[in-house]
Amino acid sequence: MPYHLRPTNQYGAVWIALTGGMTGKGGKTISRGDYGEAKPGDDILFSPEGSSRPGLIIISVQTEKQPLTITPVTIDPGGVMADASDRNTTLLIALNNLAITDITSSGEEENWRVGKPEKIAMQAGEVRWIKPGVHKLKNVKSTKSELITIEW
Repeated sequence: MPYHLRPTNQYGAVWIALTGGMTGKGGKTISRGDYGEAKPGDDILFSPEGSSRPGLIIISVQTEKQPLTITPVTIDPGGVMADASDRNTTLLIALNNLAITDITSSGEEENWRVGKPEKIAMQAGEVRWIKPGVHKLKNVKSTKSELITIEW
């Protein structure tokens, strides 16, 4: 069953593919973890293989000055992703089932206060907000953790 993405607001939208096996704008093959932008007036048709609906997350951009940083992340078993940014709130989107610990540091760099580790378990397709701060995400599974981070 195809899905049309037609942003109705004046700033457009961002899409993230949770599944692969689709074609999108211009017949481009879309894989899990791919992402893109839909500008106002666009009409993007996502056509999945088979009869299922495409696995997509659509984020409507609300302001002209809402800069988004979209980053695909793969963390190997036992590996760590250290995020040096402390800009704003970040949205995590799980591309596979994952289990990570999140240690947040806050304050100025010379006076960082390290927080208590928080365990985060997510199923593929789940989303979760994490608070502003410098994050250290550690994969505690024996398989790779794949996610997309979107930072405002």
